[in-house]
Amino acid sequence: GPQGETGVAGPAGADGTTSNSQIKNICGVNGTTACAVGQKGPGGGIVFMTPSTPGNTSGLFYEAAPSTWHSSSGDPTSAWCNNVTDLLGVGSRSGTGAMDGAAKTTVMLGVCTSGAANLADAYTATVNGVVYGDWFLPSKGELNQMYVNRIAIGGFASDYYWSSSESTADLAWIKHLSLDDQTTGYKYTGIYVRPVRAF
Repeated sequence: GPQGETGVAGPAGADGTTSNSQIKNICGVNGTTACAVGQKGPGGGIVFMTPSTPGNTSGLFYEAAPSTWHSSSGDPTSAWCNNVTDLLGVGSRSGTGAMDGAAKTTVMLGVCTSGAANLADAYTATVNGVVYGDWFLPSKGELNQMYVNRIAIGGFASDYYWSSSESTADLAWIKHLSLDDQTTGYKYTGIYVRPVRAF
């Protein structure tokens, strides 16, 4: 038989709220540009890794906090963790390492009551009325990518920075962000910290 007539249109849905996931591809000042390395990220940092970056299997963008995230004088130094005797299980083999700093930071926060992960986790940035509090200590792989794009990020001390990747019970991986030197540091040592977030 003939097709029936079209029904009446349904009511309009409720207005959605803008969530971080809906704006993740928009960067730059006031969120007007597609995200790319060197652009200002949603959280006010600088994008240093995109889903197409080799080794990034997360499908996410990453931004590093600005150098003034802790104070106007630049990045702070901190011990890796106040627990310097236990193996936390957030190890990374030699090489570049995985992009898993958020997961490693979560484990560290369960054990460390002070240290580099706690500093990174405590950082929040408010941009255009949105509070971004999901910052973490970068893994060795993420820190390596920060070195690759260190000029775009800017403001690094000519020194070593902590990763959230453990080496042994008393050592964790660090990287010199001027000399491309990757090694390990004793967890009690005061070494520079720069948080990152993925979106």
